[in-house]
Amino acid sequence: MTEHVFHVALELLQCGDSAALATLITSQGALPRGEKPKMLINSVGAMIGTVGDGRFDVEVWRVAQRVIETGQSHLQQFRLAGASPGQQIRPSEVVEILTEPLPIHGEAMFRTVLGLKDTGHRGVLATILTDHRLYPADQRKYLICDDGYRVGSLGDTTLEAWLTVLGQVLMPSEVCAIETYQARDGRHLRIFLEPVLPTPLAQAYQD
Repeated sequence: MTEHVFHVALELLQCGDSAALATLITSQGALPRGEKPKMLINSVGAMIGTVGDGRFDVEVWRVAQRVIETGQSHLQQFRLAGASPGQQIRPSEVVEILTEPLPIHGEAMFRTVLGLKDTGHRGVLATILTDHRLYPADQRKYLICDDGYRVGSLGDTTLEAWLTVLGQVLMPSEVCAIETYQARDGRHLRIFLEPVLPTPLAQAYQD
């Protein structure tokens, strides 16, 4: 469950430890409903969670070591076993995994995510996937809650306002999305939006 990964991430941030968080972005070219699998790798190499069925965990673990060392996110593609060497890779044969350092100011964000889950509420977590000088590593996440509360700063009020409206539209459908946004310098950003859903017990209590 993703809440366990977020709990551990929060504990690591509180202790001042560094770690990398890996998230499955696309799977076989699709963005299905629900939360995406996540894996957390701490500074001594311990892994919590998985980014799928375990096929990519070892390679993601290797990438995570570099992410922890450099503080730079890494978005990588994996060819599925069904794709033959030498063939042109089609979207249906590729998965994308984002591995990123824990955000420096991530305590408030992860605490809010866990609060939504525990109280039966929901939200949308937006992550900028594109490396861009206007959006440094600690300004790439933005959380929109169902009550209008927001956590994080992207340093771009226009982008934040657009994501807030989009997040409220996506929230009831519980679907992931990848959107494109034109930055001030004309470059296009890919932005991943994923639902934050309540735990089943919290949802049942609210209902």
